[in-house]
Amino acid sequence: MSGRAIILCTTLMLSSVFSQDSVQAQPFTQTAISTRTMRPNDIGLELLGKGLALTLAYQRMITPSVGLQVGAFGMGEPNTPDEQVVITLGGKFYFRPVNASPFATGGVTLLRGAETENIPYVGLGYEVRHDGGFTWRATLYTLFFGEEAVRRSSDDVIPVRRVFFWPGFYVGHAF
Repeated sequence: MSGRAIILCTTLMLSSVFSQDSVQAQPFTQTAISTRTMRPNDIGLELLGKGLALTLAYQRMITPSVGLQVGAFGMGEPNTPDEQVVITLGGKFYFRPVNASPFATGGVTLLRGAETENIPYVGLGYEVRHDGGFTWRATLYTLFFGEEAVRRSSDDVIPVRRVFFWPGFYVGHAF
């Protein structure tokens, strides 16, 4: 599955980069960077991704290349042992200050409920932010789950995090 996700993300990035004739034909003008400058906020839903299942996410661009993001999702019946709340906190760095760009992301997913865990993540993805506000992103995350004790010798035990590759697909609106 992770091999397919890598191929999908790479294909999306390359197809979007080579299909941007109108954006690439212009030098870095106000028109080329207008979507992140004129619409610095976006809100939407991410399927799978750093929130593990579904996340309502908000992002605020603090520069045309740097954005901060927060997200949340809850499942299970409130005030019972089945209740689980997922909160994501992170940031993004966009490699190009134009409407469509590859990006790097990192942060932490906080799981709160019957089990509590902090899951750091990093990822690479691609975003397209249209002039009208429609925004989509595809990301391949690397999640670092809880610690396992790994014995290197009879007296030496070290904690090691489990690594898991996980895709994320975001659809939202910039304003």
